[in-house]
Amino acid sequence: MLDLEERIDKPEKLTIPVLVDPAVMRAARHIYRIYTEIHPNPKRTPIGVAIDRETHRGQVCSGTKPILLPGECFIPLNQL
Repeated sequence: MLDLEERIDKPEKLTIPVLVDPAVMRAARHIYRIYTEIHPNPKRTPIGVAIDRETHRGQVCSGTKPILLPGECFIPLNQL
């Protein structure tokens, strides 16, 4: 088990389960499905979907770390 100083220095080792609203999950799955229909062979590998919790508008993200706007959450592909 990590001591407190190691947890503060290396926050990426902490995994906190995040519960996502089922409606947000449905919208993220829909966004990703439409993306795969339009882009059957994407040039960049998607890592997940950034989606607004209120409006359910979002987009597929690629790269290493998504940049989120206030009110958005990130849903990785392994949760879709």
